[in-house]
Amino acid sequence: MNNEILDALSQITREKSVDRAMLVETLEMGLASAVRKKHGATADVQVQFNDRSGALECALRMTVVETVEDPAFQWTVEKARAHQPDAKVGDVVTIPLPISEFGRNAIQTAKQVLIQRVREAERDRVFQEYSDKVGQLVRGVVQQVDRGNVIVKLDFSEGLLPAREQIPRSYHR
Repeated sequence: MNNEILDALSQITREKSVDRAMLVETLEMGLASAVRKKHGATADVQVQFNDRSGALECALRMTVVETVEDPAFQWTVEKARAHQPDAKVGDVVTIPLPISEFGRNAIQTAKQVLIQRVREAERDRVFQEYSDKVGQLVRGVVQQVDRGNVIVKLDFSEGLLPAREQIPRSYHR
């Protein structure tokens, strides 16, 4: 599984021209949101991705307190000592969580976060590439004509030439 994650990240980086560090950060955020969905919205979650081995490490951090106000990230001393025998008030106990514990829905949530972020990054990249070319001519290859609109393949993206912005009686093929 670890090699599959590394291969997928490399493929997305190549195909979408997206920064790999941003992908790793997004993957960590997606898994953190999946853990919060299961353990509570205020849970203190720590997710780390090892970029060399492809290993995902997920942990829940619980603060040891006298009286519990928020059970999503606080434990009593007695409950903390079950995991860490020398725990005292003010300590932070880290509980490793296996990725398989989250189930299909949580992994699907992480996937959706990753896909959305990749789309946003791709959209930003296209905007940055063409924002300074407003009013200039660009060259592309006509891919498709659909109801008067022309879809043009540009260097690394596609463009739409609406019918209202075309020269009257021009023919695209």
